Amino acid sequence: MGSTQSTWVNAEYMGASQISTYHLTSGFLKPLNPILGETFTGEFEDGTKYYAEQTSHHPPISHYMLRGPDDIYVFTGYANFAAHPGLNTISINVRGDRKITFKNGITYNFNNVDEFFDNVFIGTGRHQSVGNLTFKSTTGNIVATITYGKVKNKPQDYFTGTIKKDGRQVCSVYGSYLGFLEFDGVRYWDTRDLKPFALHKTTTALPSDSRYRPDLQQLAQGNVDEAQKCKEQMEEAQRKDAKLRAAVNKLQKPKKKGWFS
Repeated sequence: MGSTQSTWVNAEYMGASQISTYHLTSGFLKPLNPILGETFTGEFEDGTKYYAEQTSHHPPISHYMLRGPDDIYVFTGYANFAAHPGLNTISINVRGDRKITFKNGITYNFNNVDEFFDNVFIGTGRHQSVGNLTFKSTTGNIVATITYGKVKNKPQDYFTGTIKKDGRQVCSVYGSYLGFLEFDGVRYWDTRDLKPFALHKTTTALPSDSRYRPDLQQLAQGNVDEAQKCKEQMEEAQRKDAKLRAAVNKLQKPKKKGWFS
């Protein structure tokens, strides 16, 4: 799988790990919005640990961390979203930063990319990632850039890119986030050949874990009306807590001194 002796091999595998998840994350089912302080703990088949927490309600922000088997890498990040609706479209600006530190000490910082939804109300729904995904190493001056939807005579899911060291291109990137990824013509990922690891819930979890949400438990039992009632109760409690925090912050805020104070 490519030149494993190259100093940018981490960038290649990191790009493959990110691109290969895109086709698993697109869906149009209505989600249960996380409550402030809600957490999740899971483990993948290879032993990777996954932790997440909803750290802000307005704006909604989620922080997460993955620890690879034997700590071969630590992946941390956060994301929040700003939606910009059109007549029949929605553009999602995904903010936040991500970082991966490998066991060999190499660290890469990279961004989130924006999302675009077309035919939201009329027509066949379409979802695509747009913009540039850029990885930058904190040492070694390595930069990998992947650009979505700009491949001539190809659908929007195709992308091209480069890996550069000290400003000089050392590798080319090509593929489709719905099908495959190649570095210098060598295929690193193909949906027909590789099966994604399943994410399982851990046997133990914090009381704040999403598995204990009463609306989710009711929904799992098929009690849709009761699940909706539980969801509304949780959201009302969250709004009440937000008002209390705002009132406390207002009281604690130092008053400005007057002219003769």
